[in-house]
Amino acid sequence: MVEKGQRFSLGQRVMMLRPDRDKIEPKFLLYQWLSPLVFEDQIMGRMKGSASPHLNIGAAKDFKLRLPPLGQQRKVVAYLDQFRDRAKKLEQQQVTTAKELNAMLPAILDRAFRGEL
Repeated sequence: MVEKGQRFSLGQRVMMLRPDRDKIEPKFLLYQWLSPLVFEDQIMGRMKGSASPHLNIGAAKDFKLRLPPLGQQRKVVAYLDQFRDRAKKLEQQQVTTAKELNAMLPAILDRAFRGEL
């Protein structure tokens, strides 16, 4: 997603969408595109090319999307944003814990082979 005022350039194989904000929250559209309902059921079947898979712009116009009222879309986006943030924190904790366990493993093995456990 490109935020307001953010500079960017379009290259090959990049599609720019400008959703009508009176009908759909941009982030709701993004989350919906990433959902199995759209990505697996609609996008994957329309992908073309084997070496460099891509989606034609015309195909994107035919996607069937669910468009609840804007207020409900905003609630869904807020919930998914919170969920994503919690998942990121859990991933970071998992990485930290794995590093700590890996650092402790040699000492534990040393004690085990000395019969100190």
